[in-house]
Amino acid sequence: MRDRLLADLPVSEHRLDVDGIETAVLEGGDGAPLVLLHGVGSFAPEWARVIPQLAPRHRIIAPDLPGIGESATGAGPLHASAAAIWLERLIAQTCAEPPVVVGHSVGGALAAHLAIENPSSIRRIVLVDSSSLGRFRPAPRLIAALVRYGARPSPASRDRFLRQVLVDPNRARREWGDRWAALEAYDIDQATRPSVDAANRQLVRRIGARRIAAAA
Repeated sequence: MRDRLLADLPVSEHRLDVDGIETAVLEGGDGAPLVLLHGVGSFAPEWARVIPQLAPRHRIIAPDLPGIGESATGAGPLHASAAAIWLERLIAQTCAEPPVVVGHSVGGALAAHLAIENPSSIRRIVLVDSSSLGRFRPAPRLIAALVRYGARPSPASRDRFLRQVLVDPNRARREWGDRWAALEAYDIDQATRPSVDAANRQLVRRIGARRIAAAA
């Protein structure tokens, strides 16, 4: 499933030891470094739709966050400072110069934490629907759909959840084309893995829920 998601993309996948965590990283392209951080409940291959447009002008580095996708979990709790150190060391191993970091959801919160703790390690950040910047008040229907999907991951429960978070799920399905089935299957596989669920909860609780006062 993951191989199908990555087929024909201008990146290769490899493993790096980053601060003691075996980390799966997609890397490729030419130009200034651009680090892509996925959000909660996601994984690096979900950047597949934009990687082909970015790779001709940027060196792409897209990791699976610790405990997610094919990355291992760390030895201890991944609190905000530890996660920022992990990201800083990932950048040191993969980037010849401070990169632009694009973070979605909790990935944006992680980018913001590093920008505050060590601003010289990042050129700039781009935050996409990022947590930690304000109180998150999800709609009750979103919570219900997420709970149902987490309890019984299936194409039907995933579709109900996507209808709460995507403006036009049908458009997303069309634009992903032949990769959509692989995306759905890999997403459901991730949702059924207790270790991934625990890692997502930890990321939200220890990073995404930690307010960043400097951003106010």
